[in-house]
Amino acid sequence: MSTDYPVTIKEFFQWLDDGGFNQFGIHLSENTNPEGYGVRRVGSQLELFYSERGQVYPEKQFNTEKELVGYLAAKLEKSNWARTHCISATENKNTSEVLAKELNKMNIKFDQEELPYSDDGRMFYRTMVYGTDIKKVEHLKQKYYN
Repeated sequence: MSTDYPVTIKEFFQWLDDGGFNQFGIHLSENTNPEGYGVRRVGSQLELFYSERGQVYPEKQFNTEKELVGYLAAKLEKSNWARTHCISATENKNTSEVLAKELNKMNIKFDQEELPYSDDGRMFYRTMVYGTDIKKVEHLKQKYYN
């Protein structure tokens, strides 16, 4: 784990990109109403919160932007899911299998899940890659995400 964390929100998003973190659900602008992590001003402090389905869960308050992004960076660095990127979500099992073959040829670590999709027995197939490998397979995400 690093202790060399970014000091501004702008640097934080570059740090996320460089480290292969999934930025979905991270909104650190006071002008957004996010699902996921957000920030808002409470008096003179910045409050990090988590929002889901309209419910806001305050997490911690900070005196500076540097403290806030350092805290969140450290938290994300410990998370197994923070570097997970979904590149395919389909009802077509064959599509999922073809994608798996392509990823294997590229020596990309990935996981696939088969999930119930509806009451009528249909299944949903999801493929995830990790970290900076998302940059190597962006073209596959465009091809297979339907």
